[in-house]
Amino acid sequence: MRAKRPFGALLLALPVTLLATAIGDNTNILTVVKALVSPGMMIALRLDTSGERLLDAISKVVLTALFLNEVYYSLIIYGGLTCFAALRRHPSASRNKLQI
Repeated sequence: MRAKRPFGALLLALPVTLLATAIGDNTNILTVVKALVSPGMMIALRLDTSGERLLDAISKVVLTALFLNEVYYSLIIYGGLTCFAALRRHPSASRNKLQI
């Protein structure tokens, strides 16, 4: 039962990761937006690919971007699922804290 939330976060992050990597690869989007949506692509573009064949360099950049975006979004989704589970477990305590 303890492994359900991390694996769920990994599975939920897969389509988000692919979309974020596609956004990070688009040249019509502002760099700031790309950095927020796809930090993996921004980091992967700084890799040293000199001396490699073209397809090897492209695969190195894309796979690094996919991996980093997957980790990024998995952590965000895991945090969201954890907060949601805590709110479901103690709904009255969260309502009392919100009242001023």
